[in-house]
Parts: sequence; C-alpha cells; structure tokens
Amino acid sequence: MPWKEIDEDWLAKMRENFKQHPYKRINTILTLYDTVQGDKVETGNRLESALYIQEGFISPDDKKRVETILDEQKALVAALKNELLPELEQVPIYSDVLSKIPMLGDIACARSVNYVRIEKAGSISALRKYCGYSAGDDGKIIHMEKGKTREFNSTLKPVFYLWAKRNIMTKREPFCTMYHTWKEYYANREPELAPFIIDRRAIIKVVGLFIGALWLAWRGIEGLPVTAPYAQAKLGHAETHIITIDKWIPQIVVQTSKRKRKDVGTK
Repeated sequence: MPWKEIDEDWLAKMRENFKQHPYKRINTILTLYDTVQGDKVETGNRLESALYIQEGFISPDDKKRVETILDEQKALVAALKNELLPELEQVPIYSDVLSKIPMLGDIACARSVNYVRIEKAGSISALRKYCGYSAGDDGKIIHMEKGKTREFNSTLKPVFYLWAKRNIMTKREPFCTMYHTWKEYYANREPELAPFIIDRRAIIKVVGLFIGALWLAWRGIEGLPVTAPYAQAKLGHAETHIITIDKWIPQIVVQTSKRKRKDVGTK
C-alpha cells in the first residue's frame, strides 16, 4: 500500500507506540535486519539458482556481479548483527539472563526484548498468551482463527518453539528430562494420539515452563510485583518444585585434564 494511502489515524497510533518504545535503537536495527535478511534469502536463492541453471552460458562478468551482490548482502547482515550486540548488552534481562540461555541467539534475544512489554504482562499466563503458548494441561495452544484478531505475537511463537526443539535434539538439560516426562504423560493419557502430536505437545509444555521462569526473572530484575506461580499458589506445590530461571542456565564445570602436558621441545 503506498504511504500516501495509509490511514492517518493508524499512522499516528504507530508513531505513538514507537515513541513509547523503551529500546528504540534495538527496534530500528532489528527492523533493518529483518528486511535485509529477507531480501538476502529471496534474492540469494534466485541468483544462485540462475547461476546453476545458466552454468556454461553465463559470462564471467555476470557471474562476478552476482557473487558481489551476495557478498554485499551477507556483509550488511553481519554488520547489523554487530550493531545489535552493544545495544543488547545494556538491557538487564539480556546481560543477566537471556545471554546465558543455551542456543538462544542474539537475534532471538533481540526479538524478545523488542516485543515483550514485561510491565504489561501482569502474570505468567499473560506472557504465555502473548508469546502464543497459552496452554492447559491438555497441551493445546491458541491458534489464529479466520475472522478473529490474533491474540499472540506470531514472531515470538516459532522463535521459542524452534529454540526448545534444538536444545532437546542436542540432549541438553533440563530440556530433555522435562520433554520426556511430558511426552510420556501425554502418551499415557491419550494413547490414540499420533506420535508427532505428542512430540509437539511435550515441546510446547517445555516452552511454557521456560516462559514462566522468564517472567519471574524479568519482573524481578525490573523491580515489578511478582506473584507466586499457579502451581505454587493454587495447586499447593512446594517452592522447590518451581522451575526457576537458574535451572535453565547450564553450570560450567572446568575440568582439568589428567594427562600431563609436554613442554615444547621435549620428547
């Protein structure tokens, strides 16, 4: 839609939202990154396909021109990522928590910081709903429905799902233990379900537990009121049963090799 045809009321609302954004620089860099990355993937695939299709027919000059375009796009994406990191390091939730979570890259962290307004998420369930993981014990989550306004952030939803799946596939803890525990639970409760549905529900449960821990940590860092999780306040679980954010951060153990290291020049 051309800019001259945009609804002025909508534009005023968007400008007001951006004015109130706590991390304007992160928002700007991330917008540029998504735009360039999208162009890089689309044009890169087409240009590389053209090189394969026209192999033997394309001139050396045209081939060099295509390779130059691809290199420039890659360099721009890398430059934007480098600009993003110093901005992220000034955000407490990133430096204290998100940067220490395994396999949660800087772009995923930037998306979390950019989209989540932790002061507006008054409960764990509110943050889960915003991220697209408002689920009950049955593992079912909300989805987009035709004719209805989307109630969750469609960008964050796949970010957290793929992140949890990568940690499970690489057998990291506590991801694996929780995943297999819930996978067994759903398989025993509803044995008629297809294996891929059980797998998806277990991953969703893992993500939901992480979001709960993230909410507690984020609100605490920002000095906002924190209420007891549902499992503790309503179900009566002990405090030790609650999976806090420190349990998602791997403990680094420095091991000393038992083999004696030879000095340079010795036999």
